[in-house]
Amino acid sequence: MATHPFTTRIDSEILNDLKFLGSAMNRSASSIAAECLREEVSLRAERLRRIQSSENEAAQGQFVSAEVVNEWLLSIGNADELPPPSADIDRSK
Repeated sequence: MATHPFTTRIDSEILNDLKFLGSAMNRSASSIAAECLREEVSLRAERLRRIQSSENEAAQGQFVSAEVVNEWLLSIGNADELPPPSADIDRSK
């Protein structure tokens, strides 16, 4: 994967922690920062994608009732486990 230079300002406490981690892990502070940034940005982006996907689904007006979800959850792990529920409420009209 290609990398690109990126500059930011951080406070002294974060810099000291990065140096501490780098020393303990025999890595540079910048590689620790890049790893942390990559992980955090990936998590936040995925969370936002899921929220947007859920909002798009909700806009379609198809929902699964709490009763159906609870029945499905209670069946998980049993011999007669139910498949994941489908929408049983239509508010698209």
